[in-house]
Amino acid sequence: MAICSKCRKRLIFWISLTIISMGIGLLLDLSLIGTNSFPAFIRIAGLAGVIFTHFLHLSVGMFMTFLGLLTGYPVTFVIITATQWLWVFLFVLFIEEKECLEKFGDDYREYRKNVPMFFGNPFCIIREMFTPINK
Repeated sequence: MAICSKCRKRLIFWISLTIISMGIGLLLDLSLIGTNSFPAFIRIAGLAGVIFTHFLHLSVGMFMTFLGLLTGYPVTFVIITATQWLWVFLFVLFIEEKECLEKFGDDYREYRKNVPMFFGNPFCIIREMFTPINK
């Protein structure tokens, strides 16, 4: 299966961002700040998350969160998680939205009127939580 050049560039950027954020976090944790690592059960949960997120759709952000737990140091966890979620949000905001508009046109514009980009309408969420499920 061939990867398009656009996708290849995004993958290279994402892997580079991951390596850089892990390196900075570990440098801060191990040498400059000297923090203690997470307990083993948290690191094991991180490993399980890294493995199982490969089977889920849209799991890039969760994968990076679990990778941060797996490394086992608090500053590294925060740096990896923050940079990766920022990358996901910026990707959706600046790249995916534009590509969806180009691909789907007016249908996507209509869809955007009814569906929020990141967070659902809190009133709609609360209403759905208390609506009985009909069988």
